[in-house]
Amino acid sequence: MTDLAAERGPVAIVTHGGVTVDLLRTLVGDEVLPDSLLHDGVPSCAITTLDGTAVVDIASQAHLVPEARTVL
Repeated sequence: MTDLAAERGPVAIVTHGGVTVDLLRTLVGDEVLPDSLLHDGVPSCAITTLDGTAVVDIASQAHLVPEARTVL
């Protein structure tokens, strides 16, 4: 990810939710993350947005129809 951060323009990385949680724990710490994210993981199809190493949005499901969303 560090190599990609030096590139211009947006980058999409698709990964397993466990990797996303580990990255978020490193970037912002456990105390900032919702307990449900630490215990249940990232919901399917959720999008976490970063700007460099700054966390912009965590596990957003706004792009999904309401019936497909998981409550965090």
